[in-house]
Amino acid sequence: PGESWGGGYMELETTKDLSEYTHLNFSLILPETFADAEIKLESPSTNAAVFLRDYVGTEVSEGFQEFSIPLSDFNGLDLSQLSIPFSTWNPTDDSQNFTPGTVFIDRIYFSK
Repeated sequence: PGESWGGGYMELETTKDLSEYTHLNFSLILPETFADAEIKLESPSTNAAVFLRDYVGTEVSEGFQEFSIPLSDFNGLDLSQLSIPFSTWNPTDDSQNFTPGTVFIDRIYFSK
């Protein structure tokens, strides 16, 4: 991570066709200083991102909040060859300033 950016991602060894799925689901524990972060998906030829602030998580357990984001919100993304099925970038505080911190991620899955 840099001093004004940071994040993490998962990359698949081979691309997967997820075009039959409708939602990306995941659970997070975020530091209290986080107001937003970019959630990004990528294929070899396209990528698209949404901002976490535009979605409401549901409290599940042990401090985790579960999010369910429609894949249609990732405008222009080629879901037939997904190579990075989850990444999070550039967390910011309420003033939109980069804020470092530890994020716990669990239960990443796609649903129909």
